[in-house]
This record gives sequence, C-alpha cells and structure tokens, in this order.
Amino acid sequence: MVKGAGILLYRQRDGLMEVLLGRRRYSPDKGSWSIPGGRMEDCDRGDFMDCAIRETCEEFFGSSPQAEALLRESINTLESTTFHIPLLYHYRIYMIHLASDIEVCHNHEFHETGWFPVQNLPRNTQGGVRYALKKMKQLNTSADL
Repeated sequence: MVKGAGILLYRQRDGLMEVLLGRRRYSPDKGSWSIPGGRMEDCDRGDFMDCAIRETCEEFFGSSPQAEALLRESINTLESTTFHIPLLYHYRIYMIHLASDIEVCHNHEFHETGWFPVQNLPRNTQGGVRYALKKMKQLNTSADL
C-alpha cells in the first residue's frame, strides 16, 4: 500500500481565505496545481505528520530549518483529512494557517507557486485539493472556507 502526506497551507487576505499551490512539473498530474506532499520514506518512521512536513519543506521551502520549525509548531492534527483506497493508497492532508508571510522557494518538482482565493482556484487544480477543502469545511474547522 502506498502511503503519503501533504499540507494545505492557507492564509487570510482582505477577508478571503487563500491557499498556497504549486503547478506540478512531473507526473502524476503534470501541469495541475496541487499542494506539496508525497510518499512516505523510511526517515518518516511511518509518521504521516513527519512525512507531510518533510515533503512540504523540500518542495516549497528549500528544506529550511526555520520553515520546518514553523510548520511543526503550527500543524493541527485535528484539521486533517485522509484519502484511503483499501489495499492501494493511504494519504493524509494536514491544514496549516500561516499567520505571517513565509518565503516560498519551490524545488524542481514545480514550475511555479502562488496564492489563490479558495473561491477562485485555477481550473486545473488537483481534485485532492478540492476534496480536502470540502472535507475541512465539513469538519467545521476554524478556517472560513
């Protein structure tokens, strides 16, 4: 079974919730806008949160120790959703509110990154992002979705 995790980063701007997405350079979903995340590796020790933080730091923050510390202190394990296809796939998405700006420096896996209002996501936003936002709203998170 493939296991993995990612983080949906969001902020409030002018009364709107925005999410940070990257346009994928490679398959799967080449050209689509998605959150940072990926497969669990041995160094994650089976911990989905460690996987999500590692992948997000690698893909959006250049493995910055400061970004990792910020993500670790900001992550809310109650604000997460899981995709599960029995025997094939188990993926967890965490949601983090960024109260202050953080410098994004995407790696080779993405063409570009950008902040997008939840009400106006790019047409080719990965389905998992939309699913996670819907599930987060159903969980009545503190985020104004």
